[in-house]
Amino acid sequence: MDLASKGEGARDLAREFVAPALLCAFLFILPLALAVGLSHKEAADAQAQARAQGVALASFVRNDVASRVSALGHYAQFAEDGTRNSVLKAVASAYQSKPQSVFSVEWIEPGARPDWMGTDDAPADFVDQEDEKGSSPAKALARAQKTGLETISVPFARANGELGMALFFPAYNDGQYLGCLSTTFFLTKYFDYASSAQNAAIDPDSFAVSVLIDGSRVFSNQPEPQTEGLRAEGAGSDERANFSIGGHEVRIIALPTRSYLRASQSPYPILILVLGCVFSALGAIASIMTRRARAARRGEETAKTELIAERDRNALALGELSRNLDRAQWAASSARMGIWSWDMERKELSWSEQMFDVLDIPKTTAVTIDLWKNRIHPDDVARVEARLLDTARGTGEYDCEYRSFATDGSIRTIHARGRAELNEKGEPIELRGLSWDVTDARVTEQKLSRVAERVTLLLNSTEEAILGVDIEGLCTFANTACARMLAYPSPESLLGKDFLASFGKMDDGAVSSDALGIRRTIRTGKASHGYDVRLVRADGSHFPVECWAYPQISDGALVGVVVTFLDVTERRQNEERIRHMATHDSLTDLPSLRLGRDRVAMALGSAHRNGKYAAVLFVDLDGFKTINDTWGHDVGDRVLRETARRLAASVRATDTAARVGGDEFLLVLTDLDAPENAAIVAEKAIASLLHPISVNGKTVVVGASIGISVYPIDGETVDKLIKQADEAMYEVKRRGKNGFGFSSEMDIGNDGFDATER
Repeated sequence: MDLASKGEGARDLAREFVAPALLCAFLFILPLALAVGLSHKEAADAQAQARAQGVALASFVRNDVASRVSALGHYAQFAEDGTRNSVLKAVASAYQSKPQSVFSVEWIEPGARPDWMGTDDAPADFVDQEDEKGSSPAKALARAQKTGLETISVPFARANGELGMALFFPAYNDGQYLGCLSTTFFLTKYFDYASSAQNAAIDPDSFAVSVLIDGSRVFSNQPEPQTEGLRAEGAGSDERANFSIGGHEVRIIALPTRSYLRASQSPYPILILVLGCVFSALGAIASIMTRRARAARRGEETAKTELIAERDRNALALGELSRNLDRAQWAASSARMGIWSWDMERKELSWSEQMFDVLDIPKTTAVTIDLWKNRIHPDDVARVEARLLDTARGTGEYDCEYRSFATDGSIRTIHARGRAELNEKGEPIELRGLSWDVTDARVTEQKLSRVAERVTLLLNSTEEAILGVDIEGLCTFANTACARMLAYPSPESLLGKDFLASFGKMDDGAVSSDALGIRRTIRTGKASHGYDVRLVRADGSHFPVECWAYPQISDGALVGVVVTFLDVTERRQNEERIRHMATHDSLTDLPSLRLGRDRVAMALGSAHRNGKYAAVLFVDLDGFKTINDTWGHDVGDRVLRETARRLAASVRATDTAARVGGDEFLLVLTDLDAPENAAIVAEKAIASLLHPISVNGKTVVVGASIGISVYPIDGETVDKLIKQADEAMYEVKRRGKNGFGFSSEMDIGNDGFDATER
C-alpha cells in the first residue's frame, strides 16, 4: 500500500470517530456544567454562612469590649483619694464574677510599676516584653499617661505562654494625673467565651474561626482549620468582621470545615454527572454505527473502482516491463556485459549472447557448470565457488573477480556480480547476475600503480618536505620528510588535516592564513616564497622554515597547491650565533664596547623619560699585567672570565656589564634614584673582585680602579659620560688604585673608596 492510500485510510478513520467524539463531548459538557454549577452554589452557600458567623462573632466582640472599656473608663474617673480602694475592689469583684476573661485589675500610681490586684498575684515582668515592631505593654502605659486617653497594648505572652492584652485608663483631677486603672484580658479564654455566647455561638465542628490582631493570629478554635476548597487567604472573611479597638486592627475569619462541607453536599451533582456520561456514551455509539454503515456502502463502490483501475495498471506495467527488458539487453550488449542466471531448483545455467563473448566461448557450445568452471584459473576456482554458494544460501550479494582462460590460451580478468531471487518463504530459488571483462582496466591500474610507487619513492627519498593541499587548505598528500619534520608518525596521518589552521604560525605566534603562501597562491594562482615562517609540530613545539608554494592546475582550473619547505633551525641558530659574536666579547661573553655604548644610550633615554639618573662605571683591573706576565695568558684568560662573571653579578638585571678591551670593563646603571647609588654598586664590585681566584692550583688576587660619571650631572651624551668615567678612573689610580671616584665632586660622605684603608 502506498503512502497516499495510508493517508486516505487515516483520514477515513479520523472522520469515523471525530463526529461521535464531538457529539459525546457535547452531551457530556452540558450535565458537567450543571453539576459544577450546583457544587459551586453549595460551596458558596457554605462560605456565606461562614462569613455570617464571623460577622456575628465580630459584632458581639465589638459591643462587649466597647461596654467593658466604657465601664472601666467610668470607674477610673471616680478613683480619687479616699474612694480609690473601694472603687477598685468593686471593679475587681464585678469583673471576677464575669465569664473568665479578666486576668487582673489594678491601680498604678504615678511613676510606679503595676501592682497587680484581683485573683492572680503573678509578677508583672512580662509587661516589658516587646513585639517585632518594638511595642510593649509598658510603652502603652506611657502613651496613656502622656495622652490622657485609654490605651490598649499589643498582645503579649505570659510566662505560661498565654496571650493577653493590657488596657490602661488614666485618671485626672483638675488636670492633675492621679494614676491609671489597668486590666488584662486572656485572649484565648475571652474568645472561647465570645464564640460560645448566646448571641454569637459558633459550632467548631462546622466552622473554623481565627482571630488576627494587627495581622498576627491570637486565637483559633481548631489546631488547623479544615478549609476544603477554600485556600485563598481571607476567603471566609467579611469586611463587616473587621473592626478597630484602641488603635489595633481586629480581623475575624470564619471558614467552613470539611465535615460541614460534606454534610451540606447534595447528591444531585453526582447524579446529573452520571446521567450525562450515560447519554453521551449512547449518543456516540449511535453515531459510530450510523457512520460505519455509510462507510461500508462507500467502500463497496470504491473497491469496484479500484479493481478496474488495478487491471489497467497491470496491463501498462507488463508493457513497460517488456520495454525495460529490451533496453537492459541492449545496454548490456553495448557495455560488453554478459547476463547469466542459475536455476537452483532445476540446476540449469543460462547465458546471454554477450556472455559467450566475455568468456571467449563459441555461441554454439552447450552451457553447463563444468564448462564455466573449466574456463576459471585453477587457483581461483575454490574462492569463486565459495562466494557463489554463500550467495545461494542468501548470506549476501555475489561480487567476485577471477582469472579466465581464453581460447588462445591467454588469461583474462573477469568481474562478476549477482544476487539471489527469493520465493514467498524467503528461500533462494535463482541466482542472476552480470559478468564483464576488466583485463584492460587491471593492466592500466598496474601501470599506474608502478608509476605511483616510483613517484612515492622519489618524494620520500628527498630531505625536503613536500605536501599538497586542496583549495580548502586540507592536506591531500605528504612525503616522509614532511611527516618527520612535523613529528607525525606517517605521511598518512597528515591526510585530511587543515594545514593552514593547524600548522601555520608567524614569528609572533599568531596564526596566519598566508603562513606558507598557500592562501596567496590560491588567491592569485602564482607561486610564492616565504622565509620568516614558523610551523607547529604535532607536540605543539615550533620550528622555523623556508617554504615555497606552487599552484596545481588541471584543465585550466586551480585544484590545489604543492608546498615544499626546509627546516632552517640550524641556519637560524648560526645566524643568531654570528649576530651574538658581533656584539659580544668572545672571551667573557659580555657585551662588547659597541653594544655597551648602545646600552648607555638606552640608559640615558630611560633616565630622561623617568626623571631619574644614569651612571657609567669605567673599571680597570689592578695587578692584572703582573698576573699575565707571571703565569701566562691561559691563567690571565681564566682570571678575566671570572672577573667578568663577578662584575655581571654585581649589577641588576636591567643594568649592563661590558668588556671594553684588555682588562678594562664598563658598567652601565639605569634609573637610579640618587647619584650616590652608583657608589654602592662600585663598592660591591670592588669587594667581589678582592676574593682570591684559584686557577690551576694557583691563587691570585686582583683589584679594580673605578671611575664614575653620572647623567645628567657629568654630561648628556654617550661619549662625554664614557670619557668622564675614564678620566675619573685614572684619577683613582693616581691616588693609589683599588678604589672608586666620581668625575665631579659630590657630597657622598667620601670622595671614593679605598679597599686597602677599609
